[in-house]
Amino acid sequence: MYYTEKEGSFNIFGEKFVENNKDNIGLVINGIKKNLIEKYELKKGENNIKLIIKNKIINLEFMFYKCKSLKNINELKYLDTKHINNFSYIFSYCSSLTDLNGLENWDVSNSNNFEYMFGGCESLSNIDALKNWNVLNANNFEYMFYQCKSLKDINGLQNWDVSNAINFQRMFYGCSSLKDLNGLKNWNISNVNNFNNMFNECKSLIDISGIQNWKVLSGNNFQRMFFGCPSSLDLHTLQKYWNLPQSYYEQMK
Repeated sequence: MYYTEKEGSFNIFGEKFVENNKDNIGLVINGIKKNLIEKYELKKGENNIKLIIKNKIINLEFMFYKCKSLKNINELKYLDTKHINNFSYIFSYCSSLTDLNGLENWDVSNSNNFEYMFGGCESLSNIDALKNWNVLNANNFEYMFYQCKSLKDINGLQNWDVSNAINFQRMFYGCSSLKDLNGLKNWNISNVNNFNNMFNECKSLIDISGIQNWKVLSGNNFQRMFFGCPSSLDLHTLQKYWNLPQSYYEQMK
């Protein structure tokens, strides 16, 4: 059962998702098809539910927004996502979610927006389920892993083709357990222009050599990219390879 922290009720899906899609979704409750709005408020544990997504839905924005008790999303492996173009905020602030098992085979190839997808998932520590995702069409990754405080290993992202990305603003902001960026070493970020606060408040980050070969010449915003990181973090490694104006490095910290 999925529910939010909203006082006085247990809601299955984020309210904004319901508002945006109420004519195009339904529920199967104990085998009986019901209109979602009629059964929007379901008491915890009372019914077994299955989500039915109709063909008209192309936007999963805010679907499980602030479902703070959501721990297991294995059953979402059967969700057909090949037509979805927007996954923004879908799991944001699901603060009990520790892994993403169930999303391994999601087809996200039509999506251009992953903004805040896992932002605020402060217990999330394993993202290996994302390793085979085709994110080639995506251009917006801002806040995607914002405040994922338990995330130590991002090697699950190493094979992502982000060559069409333009916005990495605050993508890993507040990932305070992250120690290195080796999982990003193969990324082609040649079209990205916004790195604003990308690793801000990554308080455990000690090794940034994984991104030294990034081609960042399209970048025009590096404000506070490493602000709040350990003072011992050596940006000279990047200066040697990135070939940016000195003023950009001064903005980073």
